[in-house]
Amino acid sequence: MELFKKQLRQKFIFKKNYDLIIELISNLQLLDYIKNIKIIYENNLPGGIYNYEKRILIINIGHLITAYKLGFISNESFLVEYYTILFHEIFHAIQYKCMYNDNKSLIALAKKLSLQFKKSNCYNKNAHYFIPDEREANIESSKLLNDFYLKNFYLNKQTISITKDNLDYYLALGYQNNFYPLKILNNFTSIFLDFSSQQIDLDNKILYGLKTSIVPNTNIFRKIGL
Repeated sequence: MELFKKQLRQKFIFKKNYDLIIELISNLQLLDYIKNIKIIYENNLPGGIYNYEKRILIINIGHLITAYKLGFISNESFLVEYYTILFHEIFHAIQYKCMYNDNKSLIALAKKLSLQFKKSNCYNKNAHYFIPDEREANIESSKLLNDFYLKNFYLNKQTISITKDNLDYYLALGYQNNFYPLKILNNFTSIFLDFSSQQIDLDNKILYGLKTSIVPNTNIFRKIGL
């Protein structure tokens, strides 16, 4: 544990927050699932990676730094995107924990099917963010940030707006022209057909990208209590 803290002190981009991240991982009982965090600066790699086998969480801020230097994003947007990536990858660790410790839960089923699809020949990178475990991680991480800034509204009104827009984007992603995320995935594979046939309430339909009567947005999301 002390080695982990030392690594965070040396490498974490926001060094004053390393204790907060350690506390978060500890409170979520994820210390057995996240044993190291790496910060990298690569423009040709994804924004974040969670490697379950190595128990390592990698945050790649290369794209963010490039966008910031070019003036494409503000300080507030940089922070929102950074923390969204961080919490997204932490949520992947939560999914693995549920899959191995609570395998009858919906989150565990979604993770199993998602991994099965990613390892199959049917996988299509253009459909990556429609995959249930990715959609769930995007929504949960965006909601966490939005909730935080709403409860601490005095911090920055512009950031509240950015986090809301971020959450709205991920909620609506894949819902257009009679399509929805799992319908799009079903064009590539039959893996998710059993998942689609289950009796699932509205909040989880939205979370995992099933058919709904309306395009999901933040207002609906809050009314159903997610």
